Amino acid sequence: MTIQNVKSFTLSQAAKIVGKSKSVLHYAIKNGTLAAKKTSSGVFEITPADLFQLFPKQNNLCPNCLLLEQKIQLIELQLERELTLNRDLFRRLENEMQERSKLLDILSKVMPPH
Repeated sequence: MTIQNVKSFTLSQAAKIVGKSKSVLHYAIKNGTLAAKKTSSGVFEITPADLFQLFPKQNNLCPNCLLLEQKIQLIELQLERELTLNRDLFRRLENEMQERSKLLDILSKVMPPH
């Protein structure tokens, strides 16, 4: 994945790429100097063309910096996916524990103590 074939960036991704804070980009969106679409989930999508029109690419960056930044972004996406999967697994385990607890309560009422 390279910047050339990315259709849009999130606010966080765009801020990292141009070296600005998210609040600077958010302000630019609010005052209309940076075009962005807000998804149904409330996430801003910013096209590379719109981003680099306002914040031109810096040619003085080290050659590997952009590549490293892209790799970091991919790793962050993978970690977010893993976190989502782990949260889902944790919820399922909690539900299973609650079900087992209910079963133990039922068994303790049905079976006499030793």
